[in-house]
Order: sequence, then structure tokens, then C-alpha cells
Amino acid sequence: LLQRVSDEVGASHEEAARLIEVYRAGRPGIDNVGLYQIVASDAGFNARAHAQAERKVAQGTAPVYRYYFTWKSPVREGKLKSYHCIDIPFAFNNVDFSTAMTGAGNDRYALADRVSGAFASFAKSGNPNHDDVPHWPEFDTATRSTMIFDIDTRVVDDPYGAERVALARVIASS
Repeated sequence: LLQRVSDEVGASHEEAARLIEVYRAGRPGIDNVGLYQIVASDAGFNARAHAQAERKVAQGTAPVYRYYFTWKSPVREGKLKSYHCIDIPFAFNNVDFSTAMTGAGNDRYALADRVSGAFASFAKSGNPNHDDVPHWPEFDTATRSTMIFDIDTRVVDDPYGAERVALARVIASS
């Protein structure tokens, strides 16, 4: 794990060990494979998504809304967890056409209604809020409000913020 994280983020073993500690603190009980997957995802997709949201806020031309899809797919014995693109069948409310990705559980339907409703509301008005989700505040760089889409959909300010900060510090020093 130490070597993989070190290679992934371009850090020394000492820096990688500190980063692993931060991730373990925020995700008790996570195994090494899961931890590496999250670090790799954060160092790639998520770091770029944070940068994009921050730059869009800085432009000041339109509101920014950020979400984090954490629902874990049950397919392949759940080994894929919440993988890249798993939100797409939910955004288009076609989970029954995507059972290879979503499985066949009934818990998918309410989540698909919430996610697709947010996408439809955003497409219509530029604001993803609708009756089936908690109030979704605009993202800003102070609170970093983010909608967490899962069975328990909720807004969290700066989810996994300690990890975001630690990772950015390691990447900046590399």
C-alpha cells in the first residue's frame, strides 16, 4: 500500500505514510484495497473536480452545485463499490436498463428519483433543488457544501476535507 500510494501521488514513503494515516482516520475499518482505490480516485478524478468547482466559483458567473455519489453497486459481490459512471443510470432514471451496473434491488428507485430529479431541475432552471432532496446550497470555497447521493441523501460541508487538504499538500510538494 505504501509503495502504491507513493507512486500514485508522486510522494516519498514518509509523505505517503502520513497521507495513509489521514485517510484511515476518516474511514475507519477500510481495507488496503479500498483505501488505495479512494486515494487513486481522489488524486485523479476528484482533484480535478475540486479544481473545476473552485474555478467556476471564482468566475462568479453562475451558481455551482457539487455532488458526491456514494451508493455502492451490489454487482460482482459489491467489489466495485461506487465506481466511475455508476451515477449515470440514476441521472437518467433508467436503472432497470442498467442492472449490469446497478443490480436489481428496490433501493435503486428512490435514489434514481432523487438524482434524476436533481438533473432535470438543474437542466430546467440552473438549480438542482427539488422536493425529493434536502435543500442543496450552492458550493463555495468556504463551506464546500456537497450533496451526498446515497440511500441516505444529505448535504455535507467539505466531505472528507482533511483528506482533500492532505492530498493537495502532498501533490503540491511533489
